[in-house]
Amino acid sequence: MDDVTRRRQRVTPEVRHLGAGSAAFRVPFDTYWVSTVKTLVPGHFREWDPAAKLWIIDDPYIDPVMALTRRVFGYVDGAGNAHTSHHTPPSDPHVTLHLLPLAPPQLVDAAFRTLAKLAHPDAGGSHDAMLALSEAYDALRARVAS
Repeated sequence: MDDVTRRRQRVTPEVRHLGAGSAAFRVPFDTYWVSTVKTLVPGHFREWDPAAKLWIIDDPYIDPVMALTRRVFGYVDGAGNAHTSHHTPPSDPHVTLHLLPLAPPQLVDAAFRTLAKLAHPDAGGSHDAMLALSEAYDALRARVAS
């Protein structure tokens, strides 16, 4: 058994919903998971608490991080069903897809595909998160077409 497998067996991935649109994720150290969270979630929506060894993630990024956690570790304790956000999704499709307003169509396509892989219900995401991404993508593509 290698070191990574031993570490993963000692720490069970878990999530606790903190209310007010935040969740605490405690996961075994995994460089892929950490780098993907840092790429996916802007800095002001995530926080690392070194004393408690957990990540605090804010809406609207809880569902994609939950999907990532399930994909990387295969399970999450305390998660129950996928988090259903009580947060109203951003009305600006650029915010939903994490893009600047002048983003070219190729970047819009790439952002949608990347986020859809994390938010899709078949990958552990939620229907609501995928619906928000699809609506944002359709709105931006419609602007380009007109």
